[in-house]
Amino acid sequence: MPEALVSTAWLAEHLSDADLRVVDIRGHVLPATEPPPHYFNHYEDYLISHIPKAAFIDWVHEITDPADPRHARIAPPERF
Repeated sequence: MPEALVSTAWLAEHLSDADLRVVDIRGHVLPATEPPPHYFNHYEDYLISHIPKAAFIDWVHEITDPADPRHARIAPPERF
């Protein structure tokens, strides 16, 4: 794999590779000026349609750091 992000053509050619991992991390963030909640995953959309073999990561609960006062910050490496 040349890069972490690849073209759709490359993905289609390599989707059956045993060592390929595809991560679906879709969602959106509301501006900090809006009332909470600010983070939304799109798990329901993933269930309807996703790349075959793609693993869904709920970035709202698994990636962001709710203790960080800054908006939509990634959790520190120790958390993983």
